[in-house]
Amino acid sequence: MKSKVYIETFGCQMNVADTERAATGLRKAGYELTASAEAADVVLLNTCSVRERAERKVFRRIGEIRNEAKRADRRQKPLIGVMGCVAQLEGETIFQNSRRSILLSARAQPTAYPR
Repeated sequence: MKSKVYIETFGCQMNVADTERAATGLRKAGYELTASAEAADVVLLNTCSVRERAERKVFRRIGEIRNEAKRADRRQKPLIGVMGCVAQLEGETIFQNSRRSILLSARAQPTAYPR
């Protein structure tokens, strides 16, 4: 069974292009992309720090994903990954505030994801 990945993009047009590159690499690595965070084993948030309060939006979204999984009573909670500008700028804070496994990538490089 393939692991299912959901990618949510915040911000700039560059991030949209990065998300497409990451999705292509993930498919090639054997992951299946899904249209919702609820159906995913891995949720990747591709972030942009240019917009106001970008960091808060990311932290809020991480909490929402975790709460959705808890309400759905999922046995296996999704692995949450943060990539892009916010991961690069706020990586240490994300790790400190995370109560569960989280992965970070400063750039959306398709070759950087585990198989």
